Order: sequence, then C-alpha cells, then structure tokens
Amino acid sequence: MRMFLLVLLLFFHISNSLHAQGPVYKIWNTSNSSIPSNSLYSIYIDNEGIIWIGSTNKGLIKFDGKNFTSFNMANSPMQGDYASSIAEDRFNNLWITAIKPGAGNHGALMKFDKVSNWSFYNTTNSGISNSNNMKVAIDSNNIVWVCWFKLSKFNGTSWVTYDSTNSPIKYSSLREIYVDKDNNKWIGVDDYGLYKLTNDTNWTYYSPLNSGLGGTNINKIKEDNSGNLWIAIGYYGLTKFNPFASQWQNWTPKNSGLISGHPWGMSVGKDNIKWIGYGNGGSLTSLLDTTFSYYTPAVQTYEMAEDKFGNLWIATAEGLFEFNKNGIVGINNESSIITNNFTLHQNYPNPFNPSTKINYELQITNYVTLNVYDINGRLVKEIVNQKQSAGNYSIDFDGSGLPSGTYVYRLQAGDFSETKKMVLLK
Repeated sequence: MRMFLLVLLLFFHISNSLHAQGPVYKIWNTSNSSIPSNSLYSIYIDNEGIIWIGSTNKGLIKFDGKNFTSFNMANSPMQGDYASSIAEDRFNNLWITAIKPGAGNHGALMKFDKVSNWSFYNTTNSGISNSNNMKVAIDSNNIVWVCWFKLSKFNGTSWVTYDSTNSPIKYSSLREIYVDKDNNKWIGVDDYGLYKLTNDTNWTYYSPLNSGLGGTNINKIKEDNSGNLWIAIGYYGLTKFNPFASQWQNWTPKNSGLISGHPWGMSVGKDNIKWIGYGNGGSLTSLLDTTFSYYTPAVQTYEMAEDKFGNLWIATAEGLFEFNKNGIVGINNESSIITNNFTLHQNYPNPFNPSTKINYELQITNYVTLNVYDINGRLVKEIVNQKQSAGNYSIDFDGSGLPSGTYVYRLQAGDFSETKKMVLLK
C-alpha cells in the first residue's frame, strides 16, 4: 500500500510537471540568437503582440517571437541607428526617435507603417525643433510629442515648439515625456524637475524646492491603476505622486528596499505591481504596496513593457529579457529558448525505436540530474547525476529493453526543472 501511494504521488508530481509553468525568464542576445545587438534602450509591444526594440547601435528591431528583423541606416530609410524611443499612433504607425550621434549629424523622428512605408522629420525638412530627440509620445488626440532640449508637437500638418522663450521649460535635457489617462503631459527636465502641461496651455512646475518630488533627474514616468504617477529619478530613487490629493511619497536605498539610487526601466503591471530596473545594474525589483521583492536578472535595465499574457519584456545592456515571476506563459513559450539555468530540447527522433537523443544546454555550472520515468511515475533509468560545466550536452537513450509506450524525461539543474514526453514505438 505504501509503495502504491509513493508511485501515485510521483505520478501526480510528474503529471503536474508536464503542465508546469514555463521558465521564469528567457534571454536573447547575440550569442544565442539572431538579435543584431545586445545594447537595447527602448521597447514597445503593439496590439498584435509584436515586440519592437530600439537599440543604441543597430536601429529598430522587430521580434515576432521567433525571428528578429533589423531596420537600420544600412538597409532602410532610418536616419540614425540609436532608436531611443518608440510609440504608436491610432492608425498603427510607429514613431521612432532615431539619433545619429556626432557634431553636425542629423537624426530624425521616423514614421513607419510596419510594412514598407517610411517618413522622417528633422530640421532639414520640417518645423521640428531638434533632429535628434530622446523621447516620443502620442496623446489621446493623436498628436505626436517629441523632446530633448526642446519640446515639440506635431498634428500631422504643423509643428509647435515649447522652450524657455514661450514656456516655463528651462534649457536642459528633456529625457522623458509621459501622457497620462487625462491627456496631461508630464515632462522631466534634467536638473530642474517635473513639468505638467494641461490642455497644451497651462503649466505647473514641481521641484524638490516647492513639492515632495525627490529629485530632478527624471528617467521614467509611469501611471498606476489608481492614477498615481511613479517617477524614477536618477541619483535619488523613486517618487510616487497622487495628483488628485497632491500627496508625495519617496523611496531611496536608505529608507526602503530599493537596491540603487538609479532606477531607470519601470513598468506597472495589470496587477498594479511596480517593476523597477536600474541603470547601473541590480536585481529586477518589484514593489507591491510597501513590500519589495527581488528577482534575477541583475543587469542594466532601460525600459520594460508587459504583454497580454503578463510577461515582462525588458530592454537591457546585455540583450532582450522576457520575465514572469510565475513562469512565462503564451504561444511563444518554446523550450528551445534559453532560460537562466538550462535549455531542454525535445528528444529526436520522437517517436523512436530503439534509441533517441536528448540534448540540453547549461548556461552555468550546476549539479544536474536527468532521469527517465514511465507514465506511472516509476523511475526507468538515471542518465545523469553529477555536477556539469556550462555547455551543450547530447545524451543517447536506448530503449531496447523497454516496452512500447509513453515515457517522461526530467532535467533538473539547481532549483529549476523541466519535463518532456517521448514515445517508444516498436
């Protein structure tokens, strides 16, 4: 009876493993994929689930879950290979700030219909105030806003520029513009603080001197489900602002669980969890109410976006990351994508008779077990049980002494495991 219960428990464990969550995160970089650059700065997910990524040196990158396509100065009308920001208008056009560094160089604001039609705007052919711009945003009236040392808006026909001559904006780097649910524009101006523009005419200025704003170097602004603004501030930390009650709350590494005073990439999930990445590296951090939690990866993070499955896509200095603390879900959750500890491939051939190959890859040195079970959860063969170095492994499994049927092989490396089915057909 005891043996029966043990077998039954093992069966349920393996059955659950077959439907278990995916890996916590996946990595795409130039070493393991066709992505053309590891240096990523911006990211946007469109309504079809396509991932659009801005790199600092290879232009705009499209990822459909399987293939990467690059649009750069060498193969497209892109006017710069540093795609610092991406937005989409109501007609499904992408707008990209393409920077071309260097004195006298002209980048441009790019418009792309995602197929083949491109337009660009810079100081040589339009009324835009700067050729190189750091951020683009689209408001609820489909007006395009761009900024760097000045703020410009474009209604499809004409341009309007805001600077120190016609607005309270000081001359400095404008690295962030965010449009909230009420169509207010929030602009971060380095060394000065935060500006709010209402109805495109009324300005409100916030700084540490006249408000509860924590600092003046604003990297990112996001809005939560309650309408609170979350402001990532360089050389400081994180500020929460309730604009309805004019209430401010600040988090720094000294008074909270923030890892660094340089939060940069930031996202607010559908579950209202705030996700924070750091411009100088550090573990991915979540904040729910007052509780901080920490997750791998610990990399320089610049922007994040959440897909419809709740997975977080992260543009980092070391490639593209996909993350879900509960396990990645969705139609593109294929085991051939590299995870943080290992990749377990489907055996080949499958079905097989009498032998098949099981391939796997380790990203780090770890203690590894690879076992085969029958469909009732009984151990059939222990294939690997030892410490192995990072690398690629190929194991021959011989089923000559086994009856036809479905078998399960399970790879475990450290705290992570994955299970797959294979069929022996004689």
